[in-house]
Amino acid sequence: MEPYDIENSKVAVQVTIEEAANWKLVIENNRECYHCNGSHPELLGSILEWDDTNDPRASDEFLAQYDRQSKAWDAEGIPHKHVSHGLKNRIVRMPLKEGTHVMTMDGKAACSKLMGRIKNPELGSMRILHLPNSWNHMQSDHCVVFQVIPVSAQKTLVTTKWLVHKDAVEGVDYDVDRLRAVWDATNEQDKTLAERNQLGINSIGYEPGPYSETFEFGVINFIDWYSETVRKGLED
Repeated sequence: MEPYDIENSKVAVQVTIEEAANWKLVIENNRECYHCNGSHPELLGSILEWDDTNDPRASDEFLAQYDRQSKAWDAEGIPHKHVSHGLKNRIVRMPLKEGTHVMTMDGKAACSKLMGRIKNPELGSMRILHLPNSWNHMQSDHCVVFQVIPVSAQKTLVTTKWLVHKDAVEGVDYDVDRLRAVWDATNEQDKTLAERNQLGINSIGYEPGPYSETFEFGVINFIDWYSETVRKGLED
């Protein structure tokens, strides 16, 4: 995170939404992207489907793009290699779609002041996953930070914060609506998905099914972490 100099950033805008779904279901929805193509047109304008560089679905075209861009990142001293700390934490830098720099509606910068010591706007997204309640996208001009807080068995709060350079001036260097548009839309879409899934789970006819090792390996990772954590708690 050093290149972003988060200590010298500020929260440009913060939004909290309430979802009528269990927090575990909210996280599971985030951890799989089988639903993305049919649900997130705004997000898929810039983000690639692959979860990380080890994604079994990753195409040769994507791997070639990653190899090409990683050379530029190395030249600037920008870390990018996939690092995992057990099942709980993972960091990886992922390219965005060719021709886009950040997660905005047009893929262009949302803030004219880049973060920290960054010079190259084409840094993709450094994704930071911290189970059980946070995922983050660090981009060249802004960062998006998510926090999931359980309120009850079927109610969850999802807070999203957009961070920009501390010297960036609203209305001059960035526009709040432009900054938040993609993830506002995505959060509302995920809220609908989670709430509909919760209704299905509540049904008397619900039966759990298997996870796809190809499309839901992120969910499997989360479930493994969850099961291991609960088991340790019971043993203690």
